[in-house]
Amino acid sequence: MAFCEKCGKQIGPSGVCDCQKVNVATPGAVPGAAPAKKGVPNKTLFGIIGAVAAVVVVVVLAIALLGGGSYKTPINKLVKLINKQSTDIMAYQELSTDPITYDYGQTTFKILLADKDKKESYEDSKKDLDDYYDDIKGFKITKVDFRDAEKMKKSELREIQESFYNDDNEDYYEDRIDDIKDMEKDDYEDLADNLDISVSAAKKYMKAELNYYKKLPKIKVTEGYTVEVRIYAKYNKEEEKTEIIKDIKVIKVNGKWIIYNPSAIFRGMVFENEEFKDIDMNKLYDMLGM
Repeated sequence: MAFCEKCGKQIGPSGVCDCQKVNVATPGAVPGAAPAKKGVPNKTLFGIIGAVAAVVVVVVLAIALLGGGSYKTPINKLVKLINKQSTDIMAYQELSTDPITYDYGQTTFKILLADKDKKESYEDSKKDLDDYYDDIKGFKITKVDFRDAEKMKKSELREIQESFYNDDNEDYYEDRIDDIKDMEKDDYEDLADNLDISVSAAKKYMKAELNYYKKLPKIKVTEGYTVEVRIYAKYNKEEEKTEIIKDIKVIKVNGKWIIYNPSAIFRGMVFENEEFKDIDMNKLYDMLGM
């Protein structure tokens, strides 16, 4: 088994480590409408129409948010995390990870944090990220200009789909499922020793992996865009814009929009203004491991 050197989580079949909640108020009951007098608008009826319209707006917004929004959503969320100087590494990871793999990663990550060394390593990573943001204090992205978005062809979507789940590897996935099912007490004890976790935690870990392999065929890429943007930012009262950042691939996986190649954003975010020389987005990308 291979494990990530940064977070300690087991690396999935792709060979790459993939190491917030919408609260919608439940609308109250709408009272019955009283008969309107002749020639007089029924205010209660108008109130009901307004209430229904408000409910419709809330439902539409909820569907948009819970359904992953538009192709712009993950890029805008990434900008918000950067501007907040967030050290929530998993929040960044979520923006470039399909829902099934992300759930698997969250579960196993929490299990691995039971190991003191891995927890300290994770806290050190967050501290490094915090120090990075201290070094660029005053930097803020003020605007993302979505200049062009080309819809992906079916052939490209199919190719990306195969990077998540490839039918050619079906035998491997099935063998892995059988291997996990055949694990015995000694196997779990060995795994627990290797990961420095309890035997019960090792069983939970492998249960999560088993569910992951079972769900892999359910990963579906349904839409995608190749996006071109320009980033505007402010730093030490100086304003600047980047060169055009091209070929950012944003895809919809199981109803959720994610950034397929986040490196295109970070490595393309180059500012010409001398005042911006300290803004090294490559360094941020390397720390996040997106």
